[in-house]
Amino acid sequence: MPISHFSPYHIPKTFIFSSISVSAILTKEEQEESKSIFNFKAYMLEKANSVNKSLEEAVLLREPFKIHESMRYSLLAGGKRVRPILCIASCELVGGQESTAMPAACAVEMIHTMTLMHDDLPFLDNDDLRRGKLTSHKLFGEDVDVLAVDALLLFAFEHMAIATKGVPSKS
Repeated sequence: MPISHFSPYHIPKTFIFSSISVSAILTKEEQEESKSIFNFKAYMLEKANSVNKSLEEAVLLREPFKIHESMRYSLLAGGKRVRPILCIASCELVGGQESTAMPAACAVEMIHTMTLMHDDLPFLDNDDLRRGKLTSHKLFGEDVDVLAVDALLLFAFEHMAIATKGVPSKS
């Protein structure tokens, strides 16, 4: 739905998908306000949950399991999902649908996540924690993490190429 026509009917305090949760407290004033004007917080929460659901469906646990587990661990660890939401909002702004933008939005988040995984490796920042959880290389090992970083980058482009539907190749 285009941003200009956004009007949520019901805004729960917590949007939940599987083990991924984006939470916010909407005051009564914010809930009332959202009925008449665009509510940025509600929009961000709704789209973040759509992105989380799509990411979980996109990156399945399959062979090689350790690499895919590392990819999923980092990708589904949470975050505000600002980059994919901007991708979706840009599409909606020109009259497109969320479903059309979702493959590109997921690819953007996959690329962002792989840069964070790469940055956390011992030969760069050597971070132990990201978003309050152990970094992927601490949990799965540096060797698996390096392969997961490469795989996630390649998978982002594969996902966008295969999953994108309804977008003409030329304008």
